[in-house]
Amino acid sequence: MTLIDLKCSEFTSDCAIHDQPKSKSAPQRKDLARLEPLIERAVAQMSHEGLFPNNRKWPAVCVDRGCGADEHATILTAAFVQAMQQWSSGPVQVIHIDRAAIDLKSLVRHINRFRTVTGQYSNQTEQSRTHAALHWLDLGYVSAKDYQNDETCLSEIAHTQWEIFLKTVSRELVPGGRLIISQIAVASASMREQHVPVRLVRLAAARIRRQLGVSESPNYPDWQVLPVYLRTRDEVLRPLLAEENLLSLSTELCEAEHVDCPYFTAWRQHGCNRSFAASFTNFIRAFSEWSVRIWLKSLVSQTGHHDQFSQLLHEFYQTIEQEVRQSPQDWQMRRTRIVLVARRID
Repeated sequence: MTLIDLKCSEFTSDCAIHDQPKSKSAPQRKDLARLEPLIERAVAQMSHEGLFPNNRKWPAVCVDRGCGADEHATILTAAFVQAMQQWSSGPVQVIHIDRAAIDLKSLVRHINRFRTVTGQYSNQTEQSRTHAALHWLDLGYVSAKDYQNDETCLSEIAHTQWEIFLKTVSRELVPGGRLIISQIAVASASMREQHVPVRLVRLAAARIRRQLGVSESPNYPDWQVLPVYLRTRDEVLRPLLAEENLLSLSTELCEAEHVDCPYFTAWRQHGCNRSFAASFTNFIRAFSEWSVRIWLKSLVSQTGHHDQFSQLLHEFYQTIEQEVRQSPQDWQMRRTRIVLVARRID
């Protein structure tokens, strides 16, 4: 009996600064801690609604769909367990999906050492973007001939993917169960192109193209180098408020709020441009290299520069690191996240 479905899709709970002292990861823990009262309130409301009968024998289930790695993975599920202990004496079950199986800590260490994502790490990051990060676009929803380098195409892919996710979760929840989501977002559509990782990756892509003397390919445009789509609050609510809403979900809360970038917070404390640039570039590389490799392989196949692939990949991330090191203030991530709480209705 699934009572709560959790989804936290943002780097506040990802691989951020695992190899730094724990004080450096305080922003991530702080952002997750702000979600704990939502879980406690949801459990209390479900108790008042009669979802926990006396002498309950069946387990109350909390499904965690990617709320972090290492110590961050259990912060929110622990809040569920503690709240359940307050309101019910029956059994409790926590199910971790996706992120618990992705060894992001080792991935970052691997990048620190070898500066590349290979083999099992490439598979892990692709799995992560497909199932554990709501802002990553799964391009399998459209055929290659339908790809367009415009906002309309990206919006349609993102909406389809979001609607499928909500339908899937709705079917799993019992009536009265809650869906709690925290996902990276934008305050307005005009801010979408200002997302720092997107800007840095596209800057590096443009530089590589100029170096090889080729223009942006209509069959594989630069936005696919990092195929992410940050939704606005209105886009998050769109399928939930539609007149033909068949999701069986009722919105209880949908708020946008600003959260700190742990890398930039650390830079303000230590002031070392080189350290900030290296750690931030490694973070971007950890989740982007699988898609950068696909784009770069397509590029070198067009130009006949197959033998330069490894060097070009190195230069791609070297460009990002140099840009951040030269002007760290210009690459501060002013991030927005949307917190959504929805109730499964009959």
